[in-house]
Amino acid sequence: LSHALAMSFGVFQQLAPSALVDRSIFASFTGSDVNDLVLIRGDHLEIYHLQRRQNRLSYALGQQLFGRCEALSAFRPAGGAADHLALLFRRARYLVVLR
Repeated sequence: LSHALAMSFGVFQQLAPSALVDRSIFASFTGSDVNDLVLIRGDHLEIYHLQRRQNRLSYALGQQLFGRCEALSAFRPAGGAADHLALLFRRARYLVVLR
């Protein structure tokens, strides 16, 4: 008798942008003298410039991520002009460093 193995898998796709902020940090990601607000909303990364004189935020860029970010950190390498972002994804399967 042969037994057929049933294979199953799940696919996750976010249909609408998340309104909740999962992770946030301040960093100098887009330049050494720029203050940026970095947000993770679901599986989307958003970066806003903080304009202190006008007391407002301006949208700088957004990027779709391949999964949900579990941890977010900023660091500046020795001699670096701007911060780098480290994103750790679910179940520590992979780490992404953005420059």
